[in-house]
Amino acid sequence: WINSTFGPSSLPSVSWSLDPFGQTPTAMSLFSQMGFTDAVIDRIPYSTKSFLTEATSLEFFWQFRDSSPSEKMFTHVLHSYYHFGRNGRLEPDIDRLYWGPQASDHVSSFEINSVQRAAKALHEQMAEQSIGQRHNNVMVLFGKDFSFQ
Repeated sequence: WINSTFGPSSLPSVSWSLDPFGQTPTAMSLFSQMGFTDAVIDRIPYSTKSFLTEATSLEFFWQFRDSSPSEKMFTHVLHSYYHFGRNGRLEPDIDRLYWGPQASDHVSSFEINSVQRAAKALHEQMAEQSIGQRHNNVMVLFGKDFSFQ
């Protein structure tokens, strides 16, 4: 449908597999065979994620077993699950900027000081998200399970 409606240049090339409770080589190989060239994944063993973070290797080429060296998929592992911020919540002032005043009951007034604090907190969280990357591009995801009730 996508191909016939929008043309071949609109076909997705990135697989988005955030919450399958683990990644399997078989699934990644199937994504590749379906034409995906890149992948964004999340749930991997904590020890593996820690190792990749320390080695600044949260992005890598997934080489498929029993395949030629050219059969590989660029893979990005999310820093902290599929949400942005600590424990799935942004700092109160950032929440307020993004979601509006109802999102953060504990922020009593919205003033320029809140914007400055929010910008500083957002910068700090983006710097934290960049740990484990070999570059300064950060994927920022907003929202989380049950965020839009």
